[in-house]
Amino acid sequence: QSDGNSSSLAGLGRSEAPAMAPALAAIAALLSAIAAPTHVAGLELEFPSDWFPVRIPRVTREDLALPGHEELQRGGAPFILTNALQSSEALTDLTADWVKRKFGSRHADLYEHGIRDTNDKPVITSASDALEFVENSGLAGNGSYAMVRLGATQTAAVRALMRPGYPALFDSDWWLQSCLHSTAARDNVFLAVAWSILIVGSDSAGFHLHWDSINTGTFQFQVAGTKHWVVCDPRGEESFYDPGDIDAFAPDLKAYPAFREALTKHCAHVAVAPGEALFYPSNWWHATKSDGATLGFVGRTVTRWNHKDVHQALRKRCDNPAPRTSKPPPKGAPPALSKEFCSALDTCAELWADRFSVLEERSLERQAASAGTTRRMLDGTVSHPDPECRTASQDRRDCSAGTHGECIASGCCWGPTRARCSTPGGSGSLDGASDLCPWCFAPA
Repeated sequence: QSDGNSSSLAGLGRSEAPAMAPALAAIAALLSAIAAPTHVAGLELEFPSDWFPVRIPRVTREDLALPGHEELQRGGAPFILTNALQSSEALTDLTADWVKRKFGSRHADLYEHGIRDTNDKPVITSASDALEFVENSGLAGNGSYAMVRLGATQTAAVRALMRPGYPALFDSDWWLQSCLHSTAARDNVFLAVAWSILIVGSDSAGFHLHWDSINTGTFQFQVAGTKHWVVCDPRGEESFYDPGDIDAFAPDLKAYPAFREALTKHCAHVAVAPGEALFYPSNWWHATKSDGATLGFVGRTVTRWNHKDVHQALRKRCDNPAPRTSKPPPKGAPPALSKEFCSALDTCAELWADRFSVLEERSLERQAASAGTTRRMLDGTVSHPDPECRTASQDRRDCSAGTHGECIASGCCWGPTRARCSTPGGSGSLDGASDLCPWCFAPA
């Protein structure tokens, strides 16, 4: 139980967080701008001045909506949302005590000594016991992590505390109701691939340098405590070695000399404070370290950049499940993807593709309007997410396909267009956009 100590997870966020958030955000912004050796007093971190040249932008919700930030809006680059949690209840009510009350009997992965490398395996226990362990380990000066796996139902309960104004990019489960018709199937995919989790860490708890599976983008709302991140562009991954090899905050450059290139060319160091959220795209490597007791809400998201890769990764899991062994899995272990989800996966992928085709069209419209130029639609421009489909309307021919899946399977291109809606025999509206219709076409 909480003893009122500032390092107690249960006490964090109730009275301290609202007052601390602006100050911590200002400190984090200052740290990002320092060019001399970076020093973080609480963690006693000090880095050479030529390390971490990559700059991750810090933006507000208002900034994110402005023209010029399309890459961030679409999830194509990492950024920190400084006013991510507009609901005061998220900072005051979403505490370890709340998690125990709501989800105490759910299974959690407890890493008793943090996740220093791939040899650190979790103990599966109840969320209540895991959080109690983390609290006590923090008081004893030992860094530990607890990850509470959430189903779709539990995720909705957490998100309810974060409204109003939940960021659109972080609305990661908009597709669930349309392609999965049972609560059991929706919960299954969340638990099987850790679609959303609550992460609770004690002071100095760390997670080794790694990348996330199934190619989704990832966001983390920081609710309590400050978390330090090293985030690395995957274009430099040849210098990252294997997941778990590197302590990104204190790398052994004698043992791993190539990592110096990562530190001086491909990586960033940021501090994320309560009320802020970090987003990074698929395949970006990252490592973390807690400064004080921390609590965060983590979720995966599908974007226009990664939806095809996510589909492929999930299809691979469906088609090649882990082989059965004579020894049953431990109680509480994540389930395999269900037959219901695997049967519906292609339908889900069609929803993703349709949505991002429409959003691309709307983005082009906004860009043209903000530039004061004549509006250009996908059927009248060479712009298309797939290079092989970048042809103007007069250079296209119709393909006979009724759905996105049939269109792609026939080797054709799929994109929304206004003109098709007014064409005799044209398709109906898509995704609530009454003036946008899908078109299956091929270069003439």
